[in-house]
Amino acid sequence: MAGPGIATGTVDSPCSLVDILPTLLDFSGAADTELGQPIDGRSLAPMARGGPEDDGEVIAEYCAEMTASPVFMIRRGAFKYVHCDDDPARLYNIAEDPRELHDLAGDPAYADIEAEFAADVSSRWDSAALRADVIADQKSRRAVFEAMQHGVRTDWDHNPRRDASEEYVRNHIDWTVAAQKTRFPPPAKS
Repeated sequence: MAGPGIATGTVDSPCSLVDILPTLLDFSGAADTELGQPIDGRSLAPMARGGPEDDGEVIAEYCAEMTASPVFMIRRGAFKYVHCDDDPARLYNIAEDPRELHDLAGDPAYADIEAEFAADVSSRWDSAALRADVIADQKSRRAVFEAMQHGVRTDWDHNPRRDASEEYVRNHIDWTVAAQKTRFPPPAKS
């Protein structure tokens, strides 16, 4: 960031795109309540103005192609934790291992940190319910797709000049086959 009142330097606190709206509201002098509903994220303006850094927190969830169950990520302070019901948890110290080459999950020296993250994931998300919602949505999309196979086909995906319908797993690639080639670590063969 740059501008009047913005301190020169860098800040190491993790942030997310959801922090942009509260930051812009803070810079504009508007209150969050002016939007009429709660917003996610936090203002980065105090740190940009030279105030103390916070430990920051970034959360993410992924429920799309190439995963059979939701994947959750929490980045807090120096640590990043990744959870998926189908895979072993992952824990990285981003400050010391920015390329995420050394998984600390299962290391007794980090057991308390891992347990704290695991409890946080458990309290934030209901993985089974989210998976059921995604599968129900996929079933309805398949019904629409099947209906679209009769008569003149009209794609409902955004379709720029290139044929985007052939670029995504959901349209023409069996994701279980693709997973054997692209997931790390590779899933166990059944």
